[in-house]
Amino acid sequence: MSSEKSPSILVIDDNDANRYTISRYLARQGWEVMEARTGAEGLELARKLPSVVILDVSLPDIIGYDVCKMLRANPETRAIPVLHVSASFTNSDDVAFGLDQGADAFLTEPIDPKELVATVRALMRLRSAESRAEANFAQLEAVINSMVEGVVTADRRGNILKMNRSALAIYGFSHPNEFPRSLDDQERQLERTYLDGRPIPRSELPIVRAARGETVSNFEMRVRRRGTDRWWIGSFNATPVRSSEEGEGLVIVTAFDITERKHADAALAEAQATLQRYADQLEQMVVERTSSLQDAISQMEEFSYTVSHDLRAPLRSIKGYAEVLVQDYAHRLRGEGARYLERIIENGNRMERLVNDVLTLSRISNAKLKLEPVPLQPIVEAVLREYPNLQSGMAHITIDPMPVVIGHESLCTQVFSNLLGNAAKFVRPGTHPEIRVTSERQDGSVRVRVKDNGIGISPEFHAKIFGMFERLDPENRYGGTGIGLAIVRRAVEKMNGRVGVESDGHSGSCFWVELPAADGNQ
Repeated sequence: MSSEKSPSILVIDDNDANRYTISRYLARQGWEVMEARTGAEGLELARKLPSVVILDVSLPDIIGYDVCKMLRANPETRAIPVLHVSASFTNSDDVAFGLDQGADAFLTEPIDPKELVATVRALMRLRSAESRAEANFAQLEAVINSMVEGVVTADRRGNILKMNRSALAIYGFSHPNEFPRSLDDQERQLERTYLDGRPIPRSELPIVRAARGETVSNFEMRVRRRGTDRWWIGSFNATPVRSSEEGEGLVIVTAFDITERKHADAALAEAQATLQRYADQLEQMVVERTSSLQDAISQMEEFSYTVSHDLRAPLRSIKGYAEVLVQDYAHRLRGEGARYLERIIENGNRMERLVNDVLTLSRISNAKLKLEPVPLQPIVEAVLREYPNLQSGMAHITIDPMPVVIGHESLCTQVFSNLLGNAAKFVRPGTHPEIRVTSERQDGSVRVRVKDNGIGISPEFHAKIFGMFERLDPENRYGGTGIGLAIVRRAVEKMNGRVGVESDGHSGSCFWVELPAADGNQ
C-alpha cells in the first residue's frame, strides 16, 4: 500500500449480489473498491496493489485457495493481506486450510457488515505495521552494510544467517553464499588460532560461546584469509540476542580487522626494546667513560699537584740565588747581564704564581666541603680592603647589598677575589677601572653579577675562558696564569652553582655567579 493514495479494496467474487453488498459496505468507509468475477480477473487487478484483497473461495475458474497461493508466489503481491469469504467452505477444517494456504483472515457468510469492516481495518493496520517494519529493516540493513566493522548474525547452533559487506571483505569472500554457513564447514574452510599460533577449540570460538549465552568482548584471534597464505588478526565481540517469543534467539558477532594495529604495536614494541638496549648500552658506555675520565682527571690533578709541589723548592732556590746576584753582584754585571737577571726574577715570580694557582685548583677539586649559609657582603668588602689594585684610588667600585647564599666561605672568597681582580686588571691602557657588583634572586637561587668596563670578551670565547691555561692575551700584556677563571668555575661547581659571562667583545664584560639562596623558598 502506498502512503500517498487512499486505501483500495479488491473484491473477487462470482456472486453478483454478494460482490455488490460487500462493495457497498466498503465504499461507505470512503475506500476505493475494485471488483472481479473470476480468479483470473482478480490476479490481473491485483497488479494495481490494493490495500486488501477480499477473495471468495468458490470461483468458476480458479479456486480461491489457489488464487491466494498465486498472490503469495508473486513478489509484487505477496505482501497484500488476503481475506477469504465463503458460504460453502465454512467448517473449521476449511478455515484452517485457507489460512495455511496464505490467507490472513477467513469470514463465513452471511457476513456481518461491522465484522467485515473491522476485519479489513485490522488487515490494513497489519500491512501498515509490516511496511514500517520493512522500511526500518531496510534502513538498519543499509546502516549495517555501511559499517567498517564486520557484522554477522547466526542462530544458536552457530549457523550463519547474514553477513554485511565488511564481514565478507574481512574474511576474503565476495558473496554471502560463498561463506561456510555451518560450524563444521567453517572448521574445514577457515583456519583460526590464538595469537601465539595455538588452534582454538570450537567451544572457545566467540560465536559458540555466545550461543551458550555468554557475552564475549575483544577476543583476538588469527584467521587465515581465504585463498591466500596471509593471516589477518581480528578482535571479536559476540552477544546472544534472546527472542521475545518462544524461540532460540540469535547471536550477533562483530569483527574488527586489527592486523595493521597489531603490526604497528609489534613494530613499536621492537623499536622500544631496541631503543632500551641502545639506552642501556649508552648508559654503560657513559658510566665506563665517565669513570675513565674521572680517573684521568684524578691522575692529571695528582700529577699537576705533584709537579707543582715539587717545583716550589727548586723555584725558591732559583729566585733566591737571583736575588743574591742582584743584591751582591749587580755592580759587576753589565747592562745586558742586569736585564737578563731581571727577566729571571720576573719569570720566576710568574712561575711561582702559576704553581700556586695549580695547587689552588687541585686543592679545590679534592676538597671535602660542608656547605652552609655564607653572607657575601663581608666577603666582597674584605676582598676590596685586602687587594691594592681594588682600593678606591685605583678603581671605582659600586657594590649593591649582597645576599646570603649556601656555599663555602673560603671558596666564595677565592671566586670574588679572582673576578674582582680580573675586572680591575683587564682594562685598556689609560682607562680607570669601573666595577659594579649587583645581585638578584632567581627561583631559589641568587645570581651575583660583576660588571666592568674592561677590554671585553668576544662571544666565541665565552665557553673557552673557563678552561685551564686559556688566555685571551697571548702576549701576556696583562699578566696572569690562565688558571684564574678555571679556579672560579671549579669552586662554583663545588658549591652546586653555575658561572658564565656576558660580553659583546667591545664594551666590557659581565661575569655572573649563581649559587643556591640561603632562603631557597624566596
